[in-house]
Amino acid sequence: MGNQPFPITEPTVSRRHALLRKDDDGKLTITDTNSANGTFIKMKDGSFKRITQPLTIASSCILRLGPSLVVKVSDLLPKLQSPEKVDISALRYMIMHYQSNRMQLEQKKTSNNNLRMMMMPVASVLSIAMPIILKQVDEDASALLMWIPPLCVITVCILFYILINIKNRKIIEQQAELERNFKIGYCCPKCHWPFAGKLYEHILNEGQCPKCKVKYYERQDIPPLM
Repeated sequence: MGNQPFPITEPTVSRRHALLRKDDDGKLTITDTNSANGTFIKMKDGSFKRITQPLTIASSCILRLGPSLVVKVSDLLPKLQSPEKVDISALRYMIMHYQSNRMQLEQKKTSNNNLRMMMMPVASVLSIAMPIILKQVDEDASALLMWIPPLCVITVCILFYILINIKNRKIIEQQAELERNFKIGYCCPKCHWPFAGKLYEHILNEGQCPKCKVKYYERQDIPPLM
């Protein structure tokens, strides 16, 4: 064999005993290279038949090299396979989805913060006005009717302020979840090496994972990105 992924020390096996080929369609062919002791394939009845000409076989077939060495074809395949390539098109959509969602959450939080700033004067007025209102009501119960409308407005503003804070907390939680999911998902599809902070174009241009060395490619039939 010569290129198998393990050494063969059996003395009855020739230095280049047989040739195992895998074509572009994945078809496997075994050829005996005029070895002294022959190459055999295991039949359904358990017997071994000598190969006299190139033979198409499956990876599950059992071979016998010479009189005693028995190997499974799949054990000989790793060195014969072409370098693995992995489609990373999903990473482009992942980072676009992440950037879009992050921007939307930031815009929502900014809008909420602007509304909350607008409520700050109301809180200031309330802190000044409440002691005056309570004093007047205490002196004259009929004054309460006069203060009911402004008190309702102030109450609504306070509830609105509280609601904004609740929304902001939810946005912060969503941002944390978005960052966490992005760090987990934006990685090498093969070994899960993290790519957080790295532009997709740089990953594609580098062409391979810095850790597992798997080759990267991008499908050409993906729809255009808007």
